[in-house]
Amino acid sequence: WTGVAPSFSRGASPELAGLFCLSGYIPQPHRVPLTASPPPSVLLMHGDADDVIPYDAGEMTVRFFRGRGWDVKFQGFGGLGHKVNREELTLLCRWL
Repeated sequence: WTGVAPSFSRGASPELAGLFCLSGYIPQPHRVPLTASPPPSVLLMHGDADDVIPYDAGEMTVRFFRGRGWDVKFQGFGGLGHKVNREELTLLCRWL
């Protein structure tokens, strides 16, 4: 998981602008505080041929956050293992 913070003026505290995750998941969702505020944007991408972190784990993470009312964008990639491809990077760059 990687957080994205916008630029901010000196002395001000940055606020989280978004989160993205490539081929990952939340292993212990019960540890996410119930009071956690959703970031403005969340993007998860996962290959369905991932042999390190199963695709289902990524989908479970999406369901978990959506169940809490978070606006989550999910993009699956057919045939992609536990790596990054050009299409994934292109989508990430557009999202950023």
